[in-house]
Amino acid sequence: MSVDAPRRSRVSVEREGEFLDAALLCLGEVGYDSLSMDLVAERAQCSKATLYRRWSSKAEMVVAAIESVGPPPFVGIDTGDLRGDLLELMNRVSEGAEHDQRFAAAIHHAVMVDEQLAAAVRRTFLEPEARFLESVVVRAVQRGELSSRPRSADFLQYMVFSAIMTGPLTDAKPLDSEYRTRIIDEVILPSLRSTTV
Repeated sequence: MSVDAPRRSRVSVEREGEFLDAALLCLGEVGYDSLSMDLVAERAQCSKATLYRRWSSKAEMVVAAIESVGPPPFVGIDTGDLRGDLLELMNRVSEGAEHDQRFAAAIHHAVMVDEQLAAAVRRTFLEPEARFLESVVVRAVQRGELSSRPRSADFLQYMVFSAIMTGPLTDAKPLDSEYRTRIIDEVILPSLRSTTV
């Protein structure tokens, strides 16, 4: 019985990266439902057939685009104290917050209805973020900044990224240094310091 050969790209790795970048840009601009191979091909200046030779569907291409995103912004953060780690994280993530807000809004509906996309988002973004934030808490306990792991650490990921993603939308305020510092000092740190197990 014959077996179909695996789908192969006829373009370079660099060119494929340009296709995926174009897909992410279009995704942020028009949303998943309105995203099309035609739109990505126009942005990437290639033919739709070229895209279909590499990815069999829009969903497959978007999964690849999500997974192509570079190292998370928190890689390498270890300032030596809990507050410093959280502030540095907020600073780095805030640098791309405007694009991230559009990107998050674009894929929100898609991940609710497409398990392949949802799995890619969890694997690429959410799970590494959760592991990093847990390591921040563990280091704080080891240094004696926290007496033990706080119960509120279960919600640290939600607190940090909700502040970044929703703050400017609800308050119409920029993610400036004062905003980020207040979120850390008045919301996140008191929460972590007040509930321990």
